Amino acid sequence: MEIDKLYFPIAPRYHLLVCSIAKVASTINTATFCYLNNRTAFLAGNRRISKEIYETRFCGDSNHYRNFTAVQHLLGEKRIEYAVVRNPISRFLSGYTDKCIKWVSP
Repeated sequence: MEIDKLYFPIAPRYHLLVCSIAKVASTINTATFCYLNNRTAFLAGNRRISKEIYETRFCGDSNHYRNFTAVQHLLGEKRIEYAVVRNPISRFLSGYTDKCIKWVSP
């Protein structure tokens, strides 16, 4: 996996970070972390985790990092790290549909 395709949303209050991989629940992950970091604003904006769209995410890229080492130091030794992985074939089909068919079809 190319490192520039990875980013790390964090929730410092919970010492939590996720290795977010494109097309593997990445929008849900970023919405969840947005909610964890800004619950009141997220709800006041009438947002729902399940309804977020990547291009119009409520928190944008706030609390996103691309340097894993920096995130490790920021969150400390008691951090919780996780990643969501997906079946490669279903990931390919989903990505192909999203990037090739969805945007090319009228």
